[in-house]
Amino acid sequence: EKGFISKKELLRIRSMLFSLENEKLGYYTQMISAQTEFNTLMHSVNLFYYPLPDKKALELRIPKDLNLAALTDTALLYRYDLKMARTDLAISDYNLSYQKAQAVPDVTLSGGWDRNGSFIHNYNYVGLQVDLPFFDRNQGNIKAAKFSAEGFKYKLQGAEAQVKADVINAFNTAMETEKLYSGFDTSFMKDVENMNREMISNYEKRNISLVEFLDYYDAFKTNFIQINSLMNSRISAIEAINYSVGKDIMSK
Repeated sequence: EKGFISKKELLRIRSMLFSLENEKLGYYTQMISAQTEFNTLMHSVNLFYYPLPDKKALELRIPKDLNLAALTDTALLYRYDLKMARTDLAISDYNLSYQKAQAVPDVTLSGGWDRNGSFIHNYNYVGLQVDLPFFDRNQGNIKAAKFSAEGFKYKLQGAEAQVKADVINAFNTAMETEKLYSGFDTSFMKDVENMNREMISNYEKRNISLVEFLDYYDAFKTNFIQINSLMNSRISAIEAINYSVGKDIMSK
């Protein structure tokens, strides 16, 4: 209104602001979804969890100190899907033993006496009852139990293979992410933020054009997002190791 900038520049800045607000809405929507899932896991209602990560503690969580073989052994011991698969196999083995036992004849021995209501006529007896499963011998149930046991055996082998693959994938991802993160100069972000403040000041003083300012701001935003994405990827990779192993071994 005072004529210091053109309407064209104003519209471009408004357009950029609108784009940023849309991006912000997208991130906020993701956060709401994450909060909803977290409330479900914590059995809480309408509580807002604001994470406060300890940066110093996070820096101490270095995946390169881990050993792949040790991680795999730990996973085979603690993973709950493996425990469930082993339990299913044990139950199927017990069922097979039970069905085989049903094929063995049951022997029943009984005895008794009956005075038949008088002191003269007494009746004593001993009974022996044997089930002879000559025709059936429970073969149908035994075969079904065998097939079930074999199925759970292969299921356990598949679960073990999946656990090993999960650990290898999580370990390799963490190693690559840590390699990239360790080569990152943390002072770079401070320099970028200082430069951004100077660019804003120069634009306000009309030392640079709107085109120059927007070009720089796009580069600044891209770098900032990539850096935060790298930090998020690093923490996610560390937590993926914990998840693949089934135990919190990267808590420090």
